[in-house]
Amino acid sequence: MPRPDRVFMKRLKALSPKLGCNFSPNIERFVITHERAVGPPVPICKVAREDGGFRQPDNRDIAFVQSGDLAVQSVDERLKKVAKHMETVREQDKKRTASEIRDMTKDGKIQLSRAIGKIQGSGKYDPFRKVTPKSKGKAF
Repeated sequence: MPRPDRVFMKRLKALSPKLGCNFSPNIERFVITHERAVGPPVPICKVAREDGGFRQPDNRDIAFVQSGDLAVQSVDERLKKVAKHMETVREQDKKRTASEIRDMTKDGKIQLSRAIGKIQGSGKYDPFRKVTPKSKGKAF
């Protein structure tokens, strides 16, 4: 049965003494686990190549475990990151909404001018209203 590299295990234990790495004969892969107070260790992730094949655990797995650790970043850093993301999302929403309103207005302008042309009865609709001049004299 294969064993993980000693250097990898030292780095893993440096993150947390409760972390471990064992070979699982059922899936024939290494599994990174976390010990709990009661019961067997909880599997965190399976170590495998991109195509799903067998590989030894390395720094990629250390980085993956660190990415799930919420204590690595301070609360202020996480809040700033979330606030920046939400600001970006709001700006994108504003741009998208303005674009949609502009597009709907363009469509509405065309539809209105066609409807007016049909009401006037002209073959080709004219978007400008024609005003017939009134005579200045009194009508008898």
